[in-house]
Formats: sequence, structure tokens, C-alpha cells
Amino acid sequence: MPRFVLTYRGPAASPPDAEVRQIESAGKIVDRDARALLLDADERDTGRLAKTLPDWGIEPERFYPVPDTREKIRKSAST
Repeated sequence: MPRFVLTYRGPAASPPDAEVRQIESAGKIVDRDARALLLDADERDTGRLAKTLPDWGIEPERFYPVPDTREKIRKSAST
């Protein structure tokens, strides 16, 4: 199943417990922060959540490659 990042954008300092329970019923919460959740759920279920929870932003989980920061030799030394 794909994972989705849900970010609470409501006025309260933390999301209401009722909304978090509703999200838990749609899938498995993999990780949690004060205002964000990582949810393992079906895409249809997250679509329904997006319609019923207007204070939440729902985006698919993205992965970014780590850049190679090692120094490289630009040209060989002439002797």
C-alpha cells in the first residue's frame, strides 16, 4: 500500500482526537508528529479523508535522492 503524509493545518495546536481516530480507521499510522501523520492506506480511502477533513493536507510520500557530496578530481596531475 502507498503511504501518505497528512499535515494538520487547523487553528488548534494539535489535531482533534476524533479526526485522528477517523484517520486511523482509514489505514495504519506508521509515524506521528505533533501536526503530521504518515499513513499507510489505500488511495481511495485517503481521497475520502480529504473530502471529510478540510483542515488536513494529504500528499503522497516522496523520496528524494541524497546528493553525492564527495570531492572529485577534475583532471589528472601531469608529471
